[in-house]
Amino acid sequence: MSTHKKLIVLSFIVLMFVFASSLVFAQRACDFGGKAQAAEAKGVVEVGNTVCPVSGEKIEAGETVKAEYGGKTYSFCCKMCVKDFKKNPEKYIAALKAHK
Repeated sequence: MSTHKKLIVLSFIVLMFVFASSLVFAQRACDFGGKAQAAEAKGVVEVGNTVCPVSGEKIEAGETVKAEYGGKTYSFCCKMCVKDFKKNPEKYIAALKAHK
């Protein structure tokens, strides 16, 4: 077998190994509780705020919209507040801390 063919076969084997490994990792993330566990594996922490950092309104259970920033997940009253938060997150995080 020529060197060129050996290189192609070796490359194919490496790619298959990488693909199989990624499938195993994805399956394990699902087995451990899905998105919440995958977020924890990345080091994301749920802030658990009950007041929207943008509007200051109380967040009703079941109506929560979430966004991640700086390794933390914040809750909001609506998608528009998330949009405003993403423009200047530090401002709204400071407001949330002051609200506590």
